[in-house]
Order: sequence, then C-alpha cells, then structure tokens
Amino acid sequence: MTGLSENEQLKQRILHLENLLEELGKKIPRDFFEHFLVGIIQTDLNSGELKYANKIVLNVLGFDNLEEMREKYSILESYTEPGGREKMIRLLKEKGSLENYELNIYDGKGQKRTLLYSAYLDRKENIINGVIVDITPRKKGETLLQESEEKYRLLFDHMSSGFVLGELIMDDQGKAYDIKVLEINEAFKEIVNFPGDIINKTLREMVPQMKEELIIQLANVGLTGRPFTIERYSRRTKKHFRIHTYSPKPDQIAVILDDITLRKEAENELKQQKKKLEKQTRELAELIATKDKFFTIISHDLRNPFNTILNLCTLLKQHQKFYQPEELDKFIDLLNESASKGYNLLENLLNWSRSQTNQINIVPVRFDISFIVDLNIELMKQAASVKNIELHSAIDRKMYVHADEDMINTVIRNLLSNAIKYTHENGKVSIYAEDANEHVVVSIKDNGIGMVPEDLQNLFRIDVSKVRPGTSNEKGTGLGLIICKEFIEKNGGKIWAESRLKKGSIFYISIPKAKVV
Repeated sequence: MTGLSENEQLKQRILHLENLLEELGKKIPRDFFEHFLVGIIQTDLNSGELKYANKIVLNVLGFDNLEEMREKYSILESYTEPGGREKMIRLLKEKGSLENYELNIYDGKGQKRTLLYSAYLDRKENIINGVIVDITPRKKGETLLQESEEKYRLLFDHMSSGFVLGELIMDDQGKAYDIKVLEINEAFKEIVNFPGDIINKTLREMVPQMKEELIIQLANVGLTGRPFTIERYSRRTKKHFRIHTYSPKPDQIAVILDDITLRKEAENELKQQKKKLEKQTRELAELIATKDKFFTIISHDLRNPFNTILNLCTLLKQHQKFYQPEELDKFIDLLNESASKGYNLLENLLNWSRSQTNQINIVPVRFDISFIVDLNIELMKQAASVKNIELHSAIDRKMYVHADEDMINTVIRNLLSNAIKYTHENGKVSIYAEDANEHVVVSIKDNGIGMVPEDLQNLFRIDVSKVRPGTSNEKGTGLGLIICKEFIEKNGGKIWAESRLKKGSIFYISIPKAKVV
C-alpha cells in the first residue's frame, strides 16, 4: 500500500474486513445461531421479507417454525406506530447500524411487544442483520411502576393530611440535632402556611420557637424507628394539630399532620355544654330543695310560734281572772318571745322569696358599719340577757362601707342571732372589723358549741339539712344563713366561716369599702 494516502489506506482496510466477514458468514452454518440466547433475524431492506429468524425470535413472536412465520406474519404490518418501519429504515440508512433501538411491534397473536433491537445494514445485499431482546416484561414493569408512582404522587398531592419527609442532621458527637425537609405535599403547605419554599430548610430554621425537647423527640423517631402521636396547639396559626410520626427508613422521619381545630372546638363546645348542663342540674336540685325548704317552713316552723301565741291568748281570755300578776307577766313575756320569733321568721321568708324572684332592689349607700352593729346589739340584748351572754363590739367609728344598708342590717342581725343561739350561758359574742384593701371584713365570734368540718362545709347550701337546736333548745330553719350569703354576694362581698367543735365559731363577711370623700 506504499504511495497511497492515509484515507485510501483506511478504505482498503475496511474493504478487506468486509470481505473477511462475508467469507466467515458463508462458512458458519445457520444452526450455529439457534443456540444463541438472543434473537437473530434477517430481513430484506426494501420488501421487509423475512430471510432468517432463530428459535428465540420464533418464540418471542409466537411461531413454531420459520415457514409458518413467513406464511402468516408480515414484518411491514407488525409495527404498532404508523411510519415506524420507515423511521427505523431511515436511521439505519443514515448510520449504517442501530444500537439498543426500542422497537414496538405486534406478535403473531396480535399482542404488543417491545423489543430491544440492534442491527447493521449489509448495503451490498440490502439485508438487515438484527439482534433482538424481548423487553416486554420489563417495559410492563416500568409502566406499572410509573403508574404506581403517578398514583402515589396523585394521592400524595391530594391527600387531606399534611405530609412531610425529613432526614436527620447529626451534630459533631453523632447525636440527632435537627431535621432537614426533603419533601412535602400541598396539604402540608396549606395547613402550616409557611412563607416561601421550605424544601431543604431545617426544623430549627422554620420554627425557631419550637421547644428543644420536641425537636429531640421527633429526631429520635429516625434513630429508634419508634413512632409516636401527639396533639399540639400552634399560637402562630391558631390551630390544633394531630402529629403522627414514623420512620420510613433509618435516619429519616415522616410526619403526617392533621388539622383537628374543628374537632377541638367541638370538644370544647361539648365540655361547655356539659358544664352548663351540670350547672342547670345543680340549679334544679337547689330549686327543688328551695321548694322543699319553703314547704317545711310554712308547714312547721312558721306555725309553731303562732300556735303558741294563739294558745296563750286563749288561756288569757278564758282564765285571766284566775292568774296572779306575776303569772300574767310570764304569759306576756312568752307572747312577746313567740311574736318576735314569728316576725323574724316571717321577715326572713319574705326576704328570701323576694331574693328568689329578683324583686329586691339594691340601693348601695355610704354608711358607718359600726352604727349597724351597735343597733343590732341593742336589739339582741334581751335575748342575750336570758342566757347571760355578753355582747361586745370592738369596731371603731367611721368604718365606712358602700352597700345596701337594709340588706347588711339583715345579715348582721341573723349572724348575731345565730351566735347567741349556739352560745352557752355566761358566754361571750364579740364583733370586730378590719380594713382589707378594697373591703371591710366584719367578723362575729362566739365561744359556743362550734361545728364539725362536714357541717361547716354545708353551711350555705339549702339542699343539705343542717338545722341544729341551740344551747337552750332554740329552734331554727337554717334559712337565715342562706339569706346572708345571697345578700352579701348581691352587694359584691363574700361570706365564710371558721369553727371548731366545742370551741366556738367565727363568721366573716366582706363588704365593699366606701371611697374617701
């Protein structure tokens, strides 16, 4: 080849190789190709006529032998896409060969198959020599996988629950320090309403106010694989969330987020309704107890003093001339005592009924509490003297309060009467008052019989029977304390008591203090 150009030398070498390949093809029998693991096929470039196909090709296309395939199968008509063969021939003519070309054809049963086709063009003989590999199962798998991924993405993007996938960020000591967001769905964006894109951002960046222990708790899911579910309230979004976490694989954490605000609001509403129902139940029980107490007083306690008065009056009318003056004085004292008891009870009943029906008009005025106390001590002197009980006021003058004077007067009278009733002969009842910021606290202390804790706890409940006779067997209804509580609370104050059995009791009332003028 001396004297030939480099280009001419290359052409000569190619021609020599082609001749060698042609000779080799003549020497190798066709049966040699029957043992290949891939399909070998030869077709005419122009007509598409089948020249040769090994057993692999026949099996792929569904034929028993080459003659049957030639008789029943047309390469030209097997392409699934119009112009498919023309496109393949054009590429083959341009390049001279094809490598791993995806060929979609119909087999002998009309089923679509995908072949991986490699071929070279014998330009002299116009023969296409091809190798095929049936990748139909793989393509079906890829299609199913693609469909599955599309379904997953569709579900992922349209699920109502928020979803976020994150990976752990470790510190220098190999401990989980933070979580980086890898993927989120649309629902998560809407629920948390974070501004901007949060992909690749960390939890600490997004929620700097999140508690350290919650971050570590979330990170530990990726370390241990143990899921957990919690409920949290977000001040930023003003929403309640249910957070379920799990680890899809090591060092990753998935969070499913549900907005449970409506459920929480419904639960809170249910709790409020329950409390309201419980309150109504208590009020109904008190109403029933009030009715029972009313009929008890009317049928028994109110009749007793008037029966005494009527009986004494009958005796005096029928036998007055037989009684001595000192006996008549005793009758008069008994009449006075019974009339006073009946009047006090009747007044309490009237006050109570007016209070129950909201018929009492509260008229707050500025007055000196010491005058009200002194007035009631004077009224109670006779009752106290019968048992030789000392009444003592330690209240300074000019201790001004702002309340309904008549109602406070009723309260002081009832508490003072009770103290006398439950104090032994030769006992003592003392009244004090002290300045307590915006209130004046009046205390009435006796050294009487006292109470057990259970009685003390039920003092101001009308639905619990707590009537006890006095030290001289005085009768009572327990209505006076109920009136005291209602009157004090209507004036913006409070009432409470302390007591020890056989040691005495102290009743306290707080009354709003009058402003300095």
